[in-house]
Amino acid sequence: MSTLLEKQISVNRIVATSIEHSRAIEDPARAKIVEILYRQALSADQITSALKKAGYKKALTTVRHHLEILKNSGLIEIVKIEEARGAIKKYYGTSTKLLDFHTPEDFDSKYSKIINNTSTKIEKILNGLVPKTRKSKGKKSKEYSQYLIMEIMNRAMTNILEKPVKKQRWKILQEKSIKLFSEKNLVFIATIMKDGSPQVSPVWANYDDGYILINTAEGRIKHKNVLRDPRVAVSVVSKDNPLDMTTIRGTVEELIPDYEYKHADKLTQQYMGREHYPFKREDEKRVILKIKPNKVFVLPELKMQD
Repeated sequence: MSTLLEKQISVNRIVATSIEHSRAIEDPARAKIVEILYRQALSADQITSALKKAGYKKALTTVRHHLEILKNSGLIEIVKIEEARGAIKKYYGTSTKLLDFHTPEDFDSKYSKIINNTSTKIEKILNGLVPKTRKSKGKKSKEYSQYLIMEIMNRAMTNILEKPVKKQRWKILQEKSIKLFSEKNLVFIATIMKDGSPQVSPVWANYDDGYILINTAEGRIKHKNVLRDPRVAVSVVSKDNPLDMTTIRGTVEELIPDYEYKHADKLTQQYMGREHYPFKREDEKRVILKIKPNKVFVLPELKMQD
């Protein structure tokens, strides 16, 4: 017998997951639901609409079935329940961020040095973790210990990667910007269309505890766009001085229902000096885009020449 092919395989990746989680996301639509629910709470109706925008046309009953499977696996959970006119509406969220990417072909050659340097640093940490995770007994105790270590490292890295913007730093460095968002200044938000082209809308907005809050209605173009791609750009210019402006690049971290018009009323008081939002529509559902600033540009103090 002659050997036609022989290749040495070395383990360079450990996949730490459960069978339940693997089965739950084996369906592409369910995996997409986990992605959609990242940093936002949505109802089954809203999830159905978001799936359709992403190219998954599913009936509401099918989506509810997918939600039940994901909930039973622990990948999503019910985060809010509302009652209106005798009807119960559930909102779903997730504490899992799903990164659906393929490793590039040049990954090893491009990042080998970084991997080696990082491995040396992490080894010291692992040496301290191993004794603490070897208390289990049985034939698979070594594998279980490795699983615990991977899970510990995953949680630790997630804490760092998902660490929010330091609110105090934003408040200190951007007092000028905060002032612009507290006045009657029109704000412009740019979102990304399905074909990648930009879309800009003039809106009302305010600043609240490190975030920019923009009020819109479900089904509007900007609402549909951020469901698919949460990246946005926001610009605000002083109504009294066009050279007093701030531009922000950020991410819509959460979509907050404003069905009772509380935030819309607050913006109405800010922009119009009136108590209640005057443009209510019977079939309209308001929603708040909660935007986390990632990059901020503030124009230096300039004034128009007389």
